[in-house]
Amino acid sequence: MSSVEARAEAFAAALAAEITALAEGGAEHVQVDEIAPPDGAGRWALLGRAFQPLAVACEAARRKGRRVELTLSLQFPGVAGHFESLVNLTADVLALDFASEPALYDRVAASGSPKPLHLGVISHRNPQLENTRDLAPKVEALISKLPAGRAYLGTGGGLHALPRDCAREKLALVSRVREIVEGRPVPL
Repeated sequence: MSSVEARAEAFAAALAAEITALAEGGAEHVQVDEIAPPDGAGRWALLGRAFQPLAVACEAARRKGRRVELTLSLQFPGVAGHFESLVNLTADVLALDFASEPALYDRVAASGSPKPLHLGVISHRNPQLENTRDLAPKVEALISKLPAGRAYLGTGGGLHALPRDCAREKLALVSRVREIVEGRPVPL
């Protein structure tokens, strides 16, 4: 076993224990962030193997009557090219950065997803505010391609690198896009 595999296994065991504790404490949604892009097919396979104990922990919690959903957040470029591998992972939801990867939007808009997705359509890197009226039709197109139209809407990643005021404005954009998609009038 390589040192990378050993580290991945150790992290997986620690995260699985944390998921168990969170589920026992009443958490219904657990998100695991992966920010390092896997290099090559072997690393994608390692990601899948390392994620399995986390899914097992969630399933064990469910058997005990806990309601817990596991989200895998991927915040690196090139996800669109590995979309088929991603949907085969044991995550309940995939959180993806659509704002940084237009090919991902094209992939899901064309073929859909068998899993619910967190649609990260607001950039977490660029401080410029997006146009909500441009985003809403894109979000509607994606939602129609998801199981039971189930999706989460948000930023493509954490907003910690942006100035606080800008981060707040980005979060407000998420709400405005949702309101437009839901057909509620939104002031300009």
